[in-house]
Amino acid sequence: MKTLTIVVPVTKMVGKLHNLTSWLVDVKNFDAKVIIVHDLQDVGTSEELKEFIKTQRRSDIEYHEIRCGSPGLARNQGLSAAESTWIMFVDSDDLLDLRQVFQLINKSQHESQILIGSFATKITMAPEVPPKFRPTRTKFDIAMNPGLWRIIFPVAVVEQYRFKEFRMGEDQEFLLGVDLFSRDMHISESIVYTYFVQNPTQLTANKDAISELTKVIPLTFSYLQKSGIRTGFFISVILLRQLITEQKHHAVKGTDLLKSRLNDFCQLKVTKKLQLFCAVLIIAWKKLLNA
Repeated sequence: MKTLTIVVPVTKMVGKLHNLTSWLVDVKNFDAKVIIVHDLQDVGTSEELKEFIKTQRRSDIEYHEIRCGSPGLARNQGLSAAESTWIMFVDSDDLLDLRQVFQLINKSQHESQILIGSFATKITMAPEVPPKFRPTRTKFDIAMNPGLWRIIFPVAVVEQYRFKEFRMGEDQEFLLGVDLFSRDMHISESIVYTYFVQNPTQLTANKDAISELTKVIPLTFSYLQKSGIRTGFFISVILLRQLITEQKHHAVKGTDLLKSRLNDFCQLKVTKKLQLFCAVLIIAWKKLLNA
C-alpha cells in the first residue's frame, strides 16, 4: 500500500497539461500513486494524457475515464480507487510540491490527523509576475481560503464521504461534510501548492458553474444549523464567502437577494447565538457589497 494517493480530475486541457506533467515526472521519487480521472468531454485531452502515460511506462500513474461532468464526481472515482494512508485532491492546471507534501506527512503525529499546508497564487496570463505567498497559520485562514488542494486527508477519515455533483462549492461542502473544523489538524506554513488564478477557462470564471452555488448555500446553512459555536464561526465565514461570490455573479439585485437569503435563514432552527452571529456576518456582507 502506498503512503499517498493524489487524485487529479481533468477536463478540456488539450495543449495545457504542462503544469501537471511537470510534477508527475517526480512521482517516481516518492511513495505515491497518482489517479488521473478524465471526464471524456474532449478527445484531445484523452490522447495527450494517454501518450504521456505511455511514454513514462510507470505503474504509479493510473488513468481512468468516466463521463461525469463535474470535478467532484471525478474525485469520487479516485477516492473509491485509493489504496493508501493519505489522499490529496489537486487540480490539473496547478503545481504540487511533492517534497514539501512528504515533509508534512512525516511531521504528522498520527494517521487520523488532517494535514494542511500553505500555498502560493500565480497569475496564469502573467508568467513574469512572481507567485504570491498565502500563509496558512490558523483555522480562520483555512475558512478564508478553503482550498481543498493544499489539504492532505487520512483515507480512513474521508473514505466514507463523497463529493456532490455541483461544479462550484462542492469542495467546500466536502470539507464541511467531513467536519474539518472539529478535527485534529496540523497546519504548516510550508508551501505545498501553487494555485494559478485569473484563467478564463477555469470554472471560477464560468457563470453557469458559479450559479450552482445557489444549491450549495442551503447545504452550508444546514451545516451551520447543526454546528456548535466553535465550528459555527468557521462555517459562517465560508457561508459569507459563498454569499459574496453568488452576489457578484447574480442577476438579482443585492437587496432582493439579501431578503431571499434572510428568509431562508430565518426558517432554520438554530441557536440564538448563531442567529446573532450570522446576522452580523450578513450585515458585514451587505456593507461589503455597498463599499
